[in-house]
Amino acid sequence: MKKLLFPIVAMLITIAACKKKDPPAVLPSIADTTDSNAMTYIVGGLSDMSISWEDEKQMPLAITYTAGDQEQLSLSVEGAPEGVTVSFDVVKGLPPFVSILMIKTNVSKDGVYPLNLICETSKGKKKSFPFTLTIATTDCRDYIPKNVSCINECMNKTTTNVIKKDAVNGDLILIYKIEVTKGGWNAEFIDVPARVNCNNKTFTIEEGEYLNAAGSLDYYYLQGSGSFTNDKVNLEVVFRPMSTLETSTCNYTMTKK
Repeated sequence: MKKLLFPIVAMLITIAACKKKDPPAVLPSIADTTDSNAMTYIVGGLSDMSISWEDEKQMPLAITYTAGDQEQLSLSVEGAPEGVTVSFDVVKGLPPFVSILMIKTNVSKDGVYPLNLICETSKGKKKSFPFTLTIATTDCRDYIPKNVSCINECMNKTTTNVIKKDAVNGDLILIYKIEVTKGGWNAEFIDVPARVNCNNKTFTIEEGEYLNAAGSLDYYYLQGSGSFTNDKVNLEVVFRPMSTLETSTCNYTMTKK
């Protein structure tokens, strides 16, 4: 029995020795992208910014070279919402240099927006520096010009008007004064209330009866609507004496003084 097992064991050892071995797995090589001489720098002056509607602000940025091979550095901003313009007085420079970041808004909607200052070297290496832009007007009535020079198309004359906030109602302005002279009608209305819509920068004089303060102390039917920017107000008024159904329209252009 022992004589029979010996040849079998020897045969198995021989077969195992002759079996071809698989080659070891070859791992993919990873390129070393580390640049020991890459330029390093510091961006100073970047901070969060708050700005109002149709406003412009500046932020000086100091780009300081610290080490490595000096390269041209390009500046840009990502994430600016619609209606916001971003620019630099120096778009590209060799550190150290100073660039003024300028942000201009042409919007009428509040919001908080995350932005990123992007610095890119001439070799294509980018760094991102986050900051926040807050667009807010606490009371849009503060945005409306207060003292205006008013061109009255009905009367073909220019007067000085005052627009002020209503002290009680948070969405009303008071227009002093609205004068109308047309078709033999002469009237003027003092502190006419108008309801403001901050979202689209418009206002409405609600339809109703308003006292004529021009001396006769009669009442007129009056309604109107308008729009505003931070330096101009446009107003259209439809009016008639309560004694007639015939209406007339007057347009007013009020410019900040």
